[in-house]
Amino acid sequence: MAVLTAATVFTVALTLVNLLLLLGVIRRLREPSAAGPVSGALVMARAGSRPATVTAYAVDGTVVSHDDLAGKLLGFFTPGCPACVERLPEFLARARRRSPDQVVAVLVGEPEELTDMVGRLRGIAQVVVEPPQGPVAEAFEVQGFPAVALLDAAGTVAFSSTDFRGFPAEAAAPHHPVPVGAHD
Repeated sequence: MAVLTAATVFTVALTLVNLLLLLGVIRRLREPSAAGPVSGALVMARAGSRPATVTAYAVDGTVVSHDDLAGKLLGFFTPGCPACVERLPEFLARARRRSPDQVVAVLVGEPEELTDMVGRLRGIAQVVVEPPQGPVAEAFEVQGFPAVALLDAAGTVAFSSTDFRGFPAEAAAPHHPVPVGAHD
């Protein structure tokens, strides 16, 4: 009987240690890493790649085509994404430093879910609304959100990431500010 009691105590103790380790792993997976978010190369087309040919329509009816994307700042966002909510203000700030025709915001989801985001971005960027795995997100190989990209004059991805860390200096970017309170 003593052996059975010892085995039971040992099994319970081992189970508790296993539970504590599992909780530690879960907690670690939920918090952002010290190195920051996942590299943009893992969530969308890598710097140096050329996106597939694509044509889409902005919410104002303008055509957004592959040929028109050269030199533009692109942002991909989706509703219900905490990181998208967190990074949208920085995207807006960077977009305001450019002319609205030099910024494309691709909002992925159902149109009724995107009303607030469309309102915040309209007039600051060309806003494209598309379903999951839509043509623009597919052309840029978007696998996660948020994703930002800057294309060079030839239409090649010069920068891609989930945030703006390492974003090229904007000295060469056209400067056409939009008043701060205009579209918040």
